Amino acid sequence: MNKVKLCLLIIVILIIGGCSINSTSTDLSNENIIIDKTNGNILDELEAKKTSSIENAHPIAVLDDGRKVFLQVNPEVDNSIFVTSIDGSIVLKINAEISKNIYDAKVMGNWIVYVESSNDMTKSDWALYAKNIDDNRRIEIDKGNVVNAKVKTPTLLGALISASNDKIVWTAFEKDEKSVNAIVKLYDIENNTYKIVDKLNVEDGEFGQPGLDGDWLVYDIGKIDMKALARNGKLVLVNLKNNEKRILDEGLRVSGASIKYPYVVWNSGDSILKLYNIKTKEEKTIVNWGMTGVWNSSLNDKFISWNTNGDGLYIYSIERGEILKLKDSGITSGGNISGNILWWYVKGEKCKSEWITLD
Repeated sequence: MNKVKLCLLIIVILIIGGCSINSTSTDLSNENIIIDKTNGNILDELEAKKTSSIENAHPIAVLDDGRKVFLQVNPEVDNSIFVTSIDGSIVLKINAEISKNIYDAKVMGNWIVYVESSNDMTKSDWALYAKNIDDNRRIEIDKGNVVNAKVKTPTLLGALISASNDKIVWTAFEKDEKSVNAIVKLYDIENNTYKIVDKLNVEDGEFGQPGLDGDWLVYDIGKIDMKALARNGKLVLVNLKNNEKRILDEGLRVSGASIKYPYVVWNSGDSILKLYNIKTKEEKTIVNWGMTGVWNSSLNDKFISWNTNGDGLYIYSIERGEILKLKDSGITSGGNISGNILWWYVKGEKCKSEWITLD
């Protein structure tokens, strides 16, 4: 693999990706006007929320019984997933294999789904596991097999994961006798069954971060133009009950989709966020901020969050159609909504994250 091309690829992926409160609202009829929001809004309650923080980790989820799940992100300190009780004491710890680092994790009921790899850029030796936090079972779901693959397109990165309702989905690369393919793969943990949802030759493109909620799956298909340092994308929505596929968007820098039924949110270019309602089949633009980049969008059933290239953190009320500027600056990554948690990394503080609850 050409090292120069690989470094350029990493830069592009980071660009399209991913440690004073002022309330505003966006006029959707004018893509660049921000006006003061009125009082009596559900977003007002977020202004009074207590901010929690932790060093060298970030929260993944809060379980129904009050336990919290964290991913330890600083290998110099430790690299593991740990679960804390209501009083903050650690009750469970999941360590990566020797010479591996856990780089992503999701919570699905009483299962923690996580993926690990060697600490390098390609993550081609990734392995995907599910750990039951109640009975301590661990399942190896899949692992990378493209360590020595030689392809013209330097896109061999680790698996990207999502999980919901006893189903796990991931995008990755697989090698067969003839070629290397990009795949979207689904595992049903209850029935122990696998399914290939989508597949294409690695020279024709790649699949981005998947999002899964119940029987609905969303992911993007893209191909990077190494000369232009840009990625053309296509956003796909899949109904897993009948395998019906629907193209929601297509164009330059279409990526970064998240789903919480019935809503899908994604980047339709560097500065545009779009929202789609699966039930009503209605689409609307949340923001179109011109030269202001919009990154890391995520959502639950009430809110959407994102940060900007000015390190600001924003949150949008789906019900009210209004925006709160939660942080003016100081954000290096986030916001990231996971269930009822909104968390972000604090700029200038090594591996420190902060979060608030959204309920």
